Amino acid sequence: MSRPNVDSLSSVRSKPLHSLISDLFDFSEKQEEFEWCPSKRYKMIPEFFESYDDEEFQEVLNILQETAHKSMNGFRLHNWVVDVSLRENNALKYFVHHCKNVYLWVDEQKRVTLIELDIGIT
Repeated sequence: MSRPNVDSLSSVRSKPLHSLISDLFDFSEKQEEFEWCPSKRYKMIPEFFESYDDEEFQEVLNILQETAHKSMNGFRLHNWVVDVSLRENNALKYFVHHCKNVYLWVDEQKRVTLIELDIGIT
């Protein structure tokens, strides 16, 4: 959308973000500049996560599965850190139980820099 309608923008901005979107992306004013550093890839094991279902977000995943050109899709993350609270992250719980595979890329400071989703298309 190069020139969105002002009324449409106001409508979108007035609605609260879906909880899974706010879990995934940092919408605060303060975002650190991305600086590459070595990371390790960790496969998430569904048995270690409580299941989380969300009908509305399932529609988003269905659209992604229908329109994606490849099975693996990644999203850069800014606000995830490896600690005990990560197991309570609703976005992670959702993806672990609804994607074929989920991988987290973790840097030396235990920051999660990328979530990689295998949405199971061939």
